Amino acid sequence: MTDQDTGDCEIGGGASCPCGHINWWLLLICPASMGIAVVASRLNPEAFHYLKAPLEAPAPYMVALVALVYATRSLVTRNPLYILLAALAAAFTFREIHWGWTHKGIYVMLACIGVWAGLWRGRLGGPLRDWRHTSWLIATFAAYFLSQVIARRAFRFIPGEHAIHAQLEEWAETTAHLLFMATCLVGSWRRVPTQPARRRE
Repeated sequence: MTDQDTGDCEIGGGASCPCGHINWWLLLICPASMGIAVVASRLNPEAFHYLKAPLEAPAPYMVALVALVYATRSLVTRNPLYILLAALAAAFTFREIHWGWTHKGIYVMLACIGVWAGLWRGRLGGPLRDWRHTSWLIATFAAYFLSQVIARRAFRFIPGEHAIHAQLEEWAETTAHLLFMATCLVGSWRRVPTQPARRRE
């Protein structure tokens, strides 16, 4: 059955899942971007070799802009999700500046944000039902996850990976930053309920 208000499909125990609302096609953006990177590395390996620094330089400004936009959106909408995402983008900004403490400090910041999100979990149901924003947010997190998988050399079994590893990592991270920049702009800028809508009897 489908809820007429939310379109959530019912699953066991009367619970619901947003599977009909999420735009899963957005998850293909980062893999497609990585495919372009691999092709570029084959077509012009010398130029690709020098990509790390140009990709790394704008990163702090990109995530700082995301933090600023989400901070602005949180003031306009009073949306608790945007407050958390502003904090997350600020943490990423500190990490990208590469101060001495940020290498390990980012894990402390992420843990604090995770605890914060856990404490606010009851307030996030409504904001997460902005499915367009949530779809882009899932794609963004997936891109960051893939960048970390690449950073940990998960694909070192691929012939030639060692020669382009650093560039691929920065490319994936830049793709994630760009997705985060897109995500901070999409979705509603109006005040939204912080609790999920009640299901009709």
